[in-house]
Amino acid sequence: MRNLLKNKGYTLVSDSANADMTIINSCTVTSSAASKTRSRITAAKKANPEVKIALVGCYAQEAKENILDKKEVDLILGNEEKYNIDNYIPMLKEEPIVSVQQDGANSTAYTFLNHSSPADGKRTRANLKIQEGCDYYCSYCIIPHLRGDVRSKEYETSLKEAKKLDQIGYNEIVLTGVNTGRYHSKDKNLVDLIQGILTETALKRIRISSIEPNLVEDRLIRLMKDNDRLCNFLHIPLQHGTNQILERMNRNYTIGEYTKLVKYLKSEIPEICIGTDLMVGFPGESKELFLQMKEKLSKLPINHYHVFRFSPKKGTPAEEMADKVHSRTKKKRSKQLRELGKEKKQEYISRFKDQHKKVLVERVDDGRATGYTDNFIRVNFRTNKNLKNKIVSTKIIEIEAQQALGDLKNQ
Repeated sequence: MRNLLKNKGYTLVSDSANADMTIINSCTVTSSAASKTRSRITAAKKANPEVKIALVGCYAQEAKENILDKKEVDLILGNEEKYNIDNYIPMLKEEPIVSVQQDGANSTAYTFLNHSSPADGKRTRANLKIQEGCDYYCSYCIIPHLRGDVRSKEYETSLKEAKKLDQIGYNEIVLTGVNTGRYHSKDKNLVDLIQGILTETALKRIRISSIEPNLVEDRLIRLMKDNDRLCNFLHIPLQHGTNQILERMNRNYTIGEYTKLVKYLKSEIPEICIGTDLMVGFPGESKELFLQMKEKLSKLPINHYHVFRFSPKKGTPAEEMADKVHSRTKKKRSKQLRELGKEKKQEYISRFKDQHKKVLVERVDDGRATGYTDNFIRVNFRTNKNLKNKIVSTKIIEIEAQQALGDLKNQ
């Protein structure tokens, strides 16, 4: 959206106080996320009472009537409409404009993404969205109701965008979607698309944002094992470490199946970094079940945790479930898993001490550079060169606070 408007002559300013319009791209995956969105609206108006506010994305889809009642927002666009925001802004008069396709199920909703080059912006990796919607209907999740059913960007369009990102100078792209592993275009699935990008572009790195456990197929594992341009990183959501809670969540795997998958991945690709999502305090999570999950996690070869506290979402089955967990208990359990996650991450990164790893440099400030390896280790090192968006070899010489300190090879 930023690049689209920039190309139409609009200017990006640093804060709402100096803006004619503030655009809030909203989330509503949890009650907390929705609350933060409302706070952003209030803060923008406080900073500049005359500013026009455009609210786009999931919260706009879900709560458009409540937003209108508060009379703080001038433009409300759903997930599909937000990519045409440049057409709506000139239409603004006194009355707010609302354009929300509530089910979000437009199978032709994809347009060519408008990326700036890494030389023109802050980012050195580009997200390439290839898939939209979800049909898994986990009991805690509202997203299928807001994003609609599964649909995918056409294979040729996805390839065209990957080629464009390669041409304008990106070294790494991240394939993203609501449920990325469900990508399917005619007879092509996610692995076919990755193979096509590897064949038809010179992109040095391709990364998958997140993939469900049941969608990690052998072909993907073999491709990752055989081609070093496909990053040795998979984020595979677990959500909980006991079958009792997984069943209540309506997840479509068991803890045994998940364990088998991650152990197989580690045996085939020993250096792979495996990340996961974990939820604490889901209804019915007793002290015993939490301790069972913690014990299971301590033995699983997972290296990177995203820990969330359960937040009841209106309109989902989990909202009505009994055996709620107290907020203080959720906070305590969340802290325990985060501490375990820090230990696991530190242990994983320490394996690479004294090894040389390639780093895509994201930022260089005052002689200090930082970036990520293909297996998602942040490396910091000193340099007197402008290496932003370059892939360089560094020797990892120290591990500190779940990050690596590196030394440039042949500096």
